[in-house]
Amino acid sequence: MTELKQRIEKLKFDIVKAINDSGLTLEVCELVLDTVHIQLQNQVEKMKEEKKDEIRDDYPAGPDA
Repeated sequence: MTELKQRIEKLKFDIVKAINDSGLTLEVCELVLDTVHIQLQNQVEKMKEEKKDEIRDDYPAGPDA
């Protein structure tokens, strides 16, 4: 888990650095962050659905289902 946390921190740092280095206006930076946040939320939801599908595949419904 520590490695995952380190990778997440590195990604956050890289995103902030890229935005700071971009020279974009504050409004554009906020839009970029909002977009990244939405994309990350969507990806997490997709991963949750995939995990649910894996669990369903591992435990198929019995004859009573």
